[in-house]
Amino acid sequence: MEREVYLASEKTGFLFTTPYFYTGLVFGGDPAFVTCAETQNITVDCEDMKICIKSGTTSIDVVRELIPEDYIVEVFPSSNDDYLRSLNTPTCNVIASDQPNVAKTNVKRLELKGPYEVGTKIFSKEPLAMVTRVDDPEWNDFVNWVLQALIVADREDITQERAHEMPTTNVFGEQFKNMYVNAIKAVGNYREIYERSMETTISRQGLNLINDKTSGLMYSHPFGNLLDDVSPGREEGGIIDAIFERGYLNCGVLNQSTSGRIGAGKSKTSGMVVDYCYALSAGIFKNDLENTKRKNDSIKKSGEIR
Repeated sequence: MEREVYLASEKTGFLFTTPYFYTGLVFGGDPAFVTCAETQNITVDCEDMKICIKSGTTSIDVVRELIPEDYIVEVFPSSNDDYLRSLNTPTCNVIASDQPNVAKTNVKRLELKGPYEVGTKIFSKEPLAMVTRVDDPEWNDFVNWVLQALIVADREDITQERAHEMPTTNVFGEQFKNMYVNAIKAVGNYREIYERSMETTISRQGLNLINDKTSGLMYSHPFGNLLDDVSPGREEGGIIDAIFERGYLNCGVLNQSTSGRIGAGKSKTSGMVVDYCYALSAGIFKNDLENTKRKNDSIKKSGEIR
């Protein structure tokens, strides 16, 4: 369901939820040189290929296994937009990163000059997940089960308009009995979120489909009979109670891709991961979408997670 990671710099561990999105490394840039990179061609027709890769990312290791070092340029952009802008410099004519980062919609938004294409071959598998601190496993369970509710609703075709059809649960206590109903009411099911936030960037297919025993890795875990007395209840005084007493949810959003990109306005946010934050907030505070957005969430850029 999740995995544990310890970071010495943070002096704590982190828990990762089940993945909510699968992506992978692709090449983007000048169409001719993207073909060179995809086919690993370094003959005379491709001798001017220069692939820019962000320092400190797993993309470097992946590309180094494919392309000789002479064709790789390590760069240090301050943001994903700056990384994309490197294509308009003599430094490089190809970039390599996860699909959301190099999507044509980003390039169009930045109005970069020259032809641009994204390759069709995916050279890695990168599961994305939500992260919580390890010191409160119950909070991680709460985050996980809200995510699972979105996937289950997709499988059962329970849309935002039919959110009342979601089951109730006593696992986290009577106060959060309708957490699944409220989450779906706030943002819809996984399919609705994907269509709203990602479909124009990356068409939903392959690993991001609901698992039907033949394809897809979006597996909806069985809820079982959630009304049975299967839990001793929530331990009071944990993160869930602290959030409820504070009155809003601090939810960190990576400011690097269309999956969670900070919008044009300084206070506006949009994207798939933002919808997950709204779903969590609704699950805690029992509000509809508008109230949840206005009153009970505080979406922050990465680095300000509390």
